[in-house]
Amino acid sequence: MYFLYQRFWPFQAHGTFTYNAGTEKLIQFNPKNSQFHSVYWDLFKNGYEPQTTSLINLITPTNGVFYDIGSNWGWFSLSLAARSDFKGKIHAFEPFPGSYADLCSTVKQAGLEDRIQCHAMAISDQCGDGTMHMADGFSSGLAGLDEKKVEGRQSIKIASLDSLSFDPPDVMKVDVEGNEEKVFAGGKKLIEKHKPMIIFENVRAFTDVAGALSPIFFLNELGYVFYRLAWTRKMGQRSCYIGDDIEESVPDTELLTLVEFDPTERFVLADGGNIFACHKEKLPELQKCFQKL
Repeated sequence: MYFLYQRFWPFQAHGTFTYNAGTEKLIQFNPKNSQFHSVYWDLFKNGYEPQTTSLINLITPTNGVFYDIGSNWGWFSLSLAARSDFKGKIHAFEPFPGSYADLCSTVKQAGLEDRIQCHAMAISDQCGDGTMHMADGFSSGLAGLDEKKVEGRQSIKIASLDSLSFDPPDVMKVDVEGNEEKVFAGGKKLIEKHKPMIIFENVRAFTDVAGALSPIFFLNELGYVFYRLAWTRKMGQRSCYIGDDIEESVPDTELLTLVEFDPTERFVLADGGNIFACHKEKLPELQKCFQKL
């Protein structure tokens, strides 16, 4: 039904949400972009991917640079920009034409064009042109890259991180539907030199174990260590970790927690969505943000 609505509903439709970055603003959005479900589904009433959102807001320096690679309409970018002390710069990369239009519209309505720079490009290990496709036909959050032109599809720009001349990132969020290793390979020089903290999507694909592990092993060879995101839940004298694959009401008493794991253990962990990678040289900086339990 949602697919039919997107394709054939003849009337223009708008949703609205309130955004507060010091001043409240009413943002209009296009409900035909399914990724806006993060502002209206009950599932996300306490925020979209709350562990990831919390981590980005916690570890990005006040005057830092954040790369939002695979931004869609900009949830993580807008969340960071709303942090009261954040005075840094955000680069939001979104190649899918419809989602890029939504990103630019949202940023403009929020009055953040001086803080969030939007880029209509895919990040990979090469530079050139390609196209995009949606795996299920209507979910913009599942839009994937075709590194070649496909007849009938709009051409999009492809660039590598090492080809860009922007300020280097302190933190990167990478969600590119299985293309994560190519993002890292195309930014190897940048990553080796600046050692940004990286949050990236990683799915346990049992039909392609090597492919699922490849971005983890790539970063591991560059000196990164890995963590799962969780909440620590107190239960009397005991406690346990609640993984980031569960969207739920989070009590105020729960603590954002990083649980270290070895790359070889990836396929015995719950699937989840995101992995956090920190270079060994940046661990003292990371530890300043956390208590050690």
